[in-house]
Amino acid sequence: MNKNIKICICITLMLILLIILYKSPIKKRIYGGEEDESESENIPVLDNIDCTMEQIKKHNTPNDKWVYNNGKIYDLTPIIEADIINSDNNIDNTINFLKTSDEQDLSKLFKSIESYNDTIVNYNIKTRAQKNNLKGDKDDFTIKNEIDEIKYKIKLYNFAKPKLSKIYIPTISKSDRNAMIKKLKDTLKNETIDEDGPWKTQEDFDSSKLVLEWINKKKPEQSDLEFLNDYNIEEDKIKKNLAELETLIDNVGFDVTNIEAGENTTLIQEQNRVFDKFKFVLIKTLEQFSKGIICPSGLKI
Repeated sequence: MNKNIKICICITLMLILLIILYKSPIKKRIYGGEEDESESENIPVLDNIDCTMEQIKKHNTPNDKWVYNNGKIYDLTPIIEADIINSDNNIDNTINFLKTSDEQDLSKLFKSIESYNDTIVNYNIKTRAQKNNLKGDKDDFTIKNEIDEIKYKIKLYNFAKPKLSKIYIPTISKSDRNAMIKKLKDTLKNETIDEDGPWKTQEDFDSSKLVLEWINKKKPEQSDLEFLNDYNIEEDKIKKNLAELETLIDNVGFDVTNIEAGENTTLIQEQNRVFDKFKFVLIKTLEQFSKGIICPSGLKI
């Protein structure tokens, strides 16, 4: 085929592709709960049936939570289940509020400090009668202690799961399994927690004790798979119990108690600066833990 004809065919195909892309329908997006009115939408948006409000509302439980802001959807679930180290109080409070409430639109929190506080106060007022009814004779201090105990227990279950699974993997022989269990029992007799001891941390020791407790629970007629499934069911029950207790405690507003005016800024300006930083860090945390934004094409209505 003539070289010029090949070039003409390639150019024609490229023009057809450009026309198709140009005429592709553009879906509207919700940005922080409002429609995007900008005109810079010449980039085609890929259709994705999961990028709808109906789909987002299906993910609105303490153990399966999606939130959205500025047209982007984030999976909050990994953060809820993670143990975040050295986190800011406002980040912790916000995640706890999103976990215990049915709110999914971050724009209600991000608009301003006043909007943030109003959203949380209104939620507390709306649910206070129900909370008081469920609390019974327990005060907030007692409930918070129970919450801390359950959180630690969940942490132990997370640590113990790979240890238990290692003992009950299908490929292991009965003799090897018995040897591993005997070694675990012998090691647990030494309760020393230090760098040179058998246990580096208290969590390591306590989670190994939990493994032994579950080994002793196993019934002879149970298969390994049934046994591990019982473990997962019990872990889910504990998580559900935690979620129920957390809903009984009032959520707190944005903490500005330790913020002071700067050399060239007023107190209000400094508070707003800290609030903007908080929003930036929270979004970056969501992006990191969500392992990529859900529906990159944006939220559709």
